Amino acid sequence: FDENAAVENGYPSGHAIRWCFIGLVACWLAWRYIKSRMLRAFLMALALAVAFGGGFAQFYIGLHLATDLIAGYLIGASSACCAIGLLLLNETSKKKRSMLASKPGDRLDIVNESVGV
Repeated sequence: FDENAAVENGYPSGHAIRWCFIGLVACWLAWRYIKSRMLRAFLMALALAVAFGGGFAQFYIGLHLATDLIAGYLIGASSACCAIGLLLLNETSKKKRSMLASKPGDRLDIVNESVGV
């Protein structure tokens, strides 16, 4: 146990969870939607630096131990993976709905015609 670490802040680090989650989701969004290679690489590097730097700052100033950060990073990364999975699932379901709605003679076309849209 490190005597310099604050007793009030515990295991796992909520700061590291938050920083890792936001940084990894921002990194994925930059990878997914930015077309320019140079800008994409810069934004991804910036997001990863923020993700790991924000949590490391808590260790550096003595608010958390290294084990707090490791656990926080693991929880934040797993939460980010779940969020990215949900975003991908939502995206594919929107594509399926738009493909079904674009077929001629679909129920939505019949309803839209009857309503006058």
